Amino acid sequence: NQNESAKNQRSGKIVDLISTAEGIFASAVGMMRDDLRMDIQEKATSAFKQLTTDTSYKGLRINQNYGLTIVDEKDRDVSLRSAGAEQIVALSLIDGLNQTGRSTGPVIMDTPFGRLDPRHRSRVLQYLPKSANQVVLFVHEGEVDPERDLMQINSKIGAVFALERVSSSQTKVVRK
Repeated sequence: NQNESAKNQRSGKIVDLISTAEGIFASAVGMMRDDLRMDIQEKATSAFKQLTTDTSYKGLRINQNYGLTIVDEKDRDVSLRSAGAEQIVALSLIDGLNQTGRSTGPVIMDTPFGRLDPRHRSRVLQYLPKSANQVVLFVHEGEVDPERDLMQINSKIGAVFALERVSSSQTKVVRK
């Protein structure tokens, strides 16, 4: 039957066309993902260089799973990292992702300075106001000295709140 044969040929051509379009689309998505990965790596490296105090680091390298590795000046991976370095790398990735997204959002961090020495703490505090329109930090009193640490960004602080214990089952939020 000639009608049946023509229908099968048309169906075959449509399937071929759709398969080709699917391949082109998959390739474009892969290229876009790779471009974004490189963009995130560049932005995370830029943040990392501003946040770290170790000038022997060249930057960061991002892997297929968006893990970051510190790279030294000889282009070697730095395999042993301190807890503070891990925190700086994580903050750099967050900033790289935030800058690469469609629009930047607020940065909200809990205990951001727990593993950082005073010099890294200072660098993070100087950098954070540049990284987002709004930054919210949840810190405990052992983590930040308001006079030493916050004075450098005092003009950027919109409000400070403290938790005050009322009883074993009640805490109130007080604006300072």
